[in-house]
Amino acid sequence: MRIFQLLKLAPPIASALLAAAPALAQTNLHFENGLDGWTTNVTLDPNGFWTAGFGTSSGLLGFTPHDGDDAFGYIYTGLGKGVPTTLSQVFTLSAGETLRGYVGFTAQEDPATYDQYDDNAALTINGHSLFSSSITQLGSVWGSTGWVKFSYTAPSDGDYTLQLAVTNGDDTAWPSGAVLDDISLIPRSQGAVPETVTWAMMVLGFGLAGAALRTRRRAVSFG
Repeated sequence: MRIFQLLKLAPPIASALLAAAPALAQTNLHFENGLDGWTTNVTLDPNGFWTAGFGTSSGLLGFTPHDGDDAFGYIYTGLGKGVPTTLSQVFTLSAGETLRGYVGFTAQEDPATYDQYDDNAALTINGHSLFSSSITQLGSVWGSTGWVKFSYTAPSDGDYTLQLAVTNGDDTAWPSGAVLDDISLIPRSQGAVPETVTWAMMVLGFGLAGAALRTRRRAVSFG
């Protein structure tokens, strides 16, 4: 009887444990719905400079969607000297889950002031650097990093803010830009940390094994 009772309890126990697991925020990770789910500090305009937007290409950025779909997210400089344009989203991650994607930076600088290599871009998550580039690093006023892969594994459960920022260091006449695309969430390794349902099945398995042994012992004792 105990074995059948445990089997009846298995579905509700597994469901309860699964419901208790942290939910993942996965909103428009490929920018197919524009910038829905993303936050920016500038006016949205997919056709203009000094803005944030989305599209298959934009102005002088020179990028196309990394995943081969319809769009990527982008931001331009232009809010004033040293003031970053930003694009961000908050992700709720569990310990061991990995956030992956692709980011890039493209330089636009007035050749007459090329010695002012101040434009730069950075991708961070809760202040941790995932990517950074600048005209100085590119060594060209028209340089580009191309798509660069980034990856971050959450050390603990919690909310993580992924933020892309691009800053014009000297003027706003020539807008450098940064792009983001093809983001995905990778579950933690089941080999390293068992998933919630796996734990539930393990516990139930031990219970069933114990019940079976007790039943066998009684059969031997009274047989």
